[in-house]
Order: sequence, then structure tokens, then C-alpha cells
Amino acid sequence: MRHALPHSRTRRLFGASGLALLALGAAGAVQAMNAVMPDLAIDPVALELTIQLNRRSNGVVQEQKLSTMRLVTDSGKKSLVVIGGKPDLLTPDQVRVEIGARRRDGTRVYLDFDVREGGQPVLKSTLLLEDGVEGGAQSTPEDPDKTGVVVRVRTLPLGDVPGYKPRQ
Repeated sequence: MRHALPHSRTRRLFGASGLALLALGAAGAVQAMNAVMPDLAIDPVALELTIQLNRRSNGVVQEQKLSTMRLVTDSGKKSLVVIGGKPDLLTPDQVRVEIGARRRDGTRVYLDFDVREGGQPVLKSTLLLEDGVEGGAQSTPEDPDKTGVVVRVRTLPLGDVPGYKPRQ
């Protein structure tokens, strides 16, 4: 019978996955899908992501939700962050943020955002960011009863992502 060594790769992955799950659970029904562990990504891009939802009624913000997380996505692939509900069950107030990251060169990354609420488009934007520099996009719909969205993001060194251990 094999037992995992205290510092085995499998044990680190399960531990890091547990930390990520706890962090997302604490954020209040926020789930990251298709995010990867840095060890498994071919070309990992680590991000610190803040999503602010401004739920409005008659143009006045009635409720504000703020979710901040760190995640790793693979360059050239998309990740999904779901706020409110389950990823496989679309609800009218569920917000889905699809993030695509593509490295332009050694110090810059293209980030594509597609934000939807209840399946309806809210924000679509592409940013070109220097590593470590914060950028963002926002949407304030003309309809006074629609949710406004602010997305802030910056790239991180992989060592700043919980659970990451450099390969040896």
C-alpha cells in the first residue's frame, strides 16, 4: 500500500485545492472553474482579480458585492468565475466572468473579459497589462435597473499564489 509522502506533489495539489476552495467559499458563493494549479499549467498566468457588482434600482445602487481572489489560468485557455449559484445552473442574478489570458511577450499579458448576468452580456473588454500593473474595466448600463460591474486585475508572481511550490 502506498502512502503519500508529506511533501509529495499529490498532497500539495490537494492541500492547495482545499485552500482555494475555502477562500472561494468565504467570498460568498463564488466559484472558479477551469482555473488550474500552477504545477499543471503549461504557461501559467497568475491573477489577482476583484469583481464589484453594483445592483441598482432606478439608477441607485441598492446592493454592492465585492469578490477578490487569486487564481491561475493557462495562457491561451479560458477560466470561468461564477458569482451566485452553481456553474451548471443559470439563474437571473448569477454573474459569470469568463477570463482568457494570452501572453504577448515576457512581461505583458492580454486579458479578455466576458461578463454576463443571467446569460445577458454586461461587459466585454480586452486589456493589455504589464506584469504587476493593475488594470480594469467597468460597465454602467443605461437601464437604471441593471447591474453595474467593475473588474480590477493584475498579474502576480506565481510564488504569491497560495499552494504554489516551485518545481525542483
